[in-house]
Amino acid sequence: RVVRTYFLMYPDVCRNLQIEQRVEKLQSCAHAIFACSGDDIIVGFVFFYCNSDAQVGFITSIGKLSSAEIGVGMLLHMQYQEFISLQGMRSSCLEVEKTNVRALSFYRKLGYFVYDEKEHSLLMKKEIQGDSP
Repeated sequence: RVVRTYFLMYPDVCRNLQIEQRVEKLQSCAHAIFACSGDDIIVGFVFFYCNSDAQVGFITSIGKLSSAEIGVGMLLHMQYQEFISLQGMRSSCLEVEKTNVRALSFYRKLGYFVYDEKEHSLLMKKEIQGDSP
């Protein structure tokens, strides 16, 4: 399987915004990595931003578009972590719905821990300085 990585500019996506507002935010300042199959079909993505003041990368969305592509989420996270590490980020954060058991398990396997809780979601964090993706 051939996977190509593309870096584009996008920002964080807020839960309470309408789709038009989300698109506008995505076009302003965040980053994206896309995983593509050998025939250049997008099979996965991760949207994130880097807060250089706090030295934190924040994943706003990660997903795979094809059930046939095994390991896409792990590959995308590795690429994301490498990118934010090169940008000087020391940790990675994300927000996960409390009911998304599969995502919670995935992030825990990657070394994330819960550091805060909201009504419907958990905030997770992982230190990356000196860590391997």
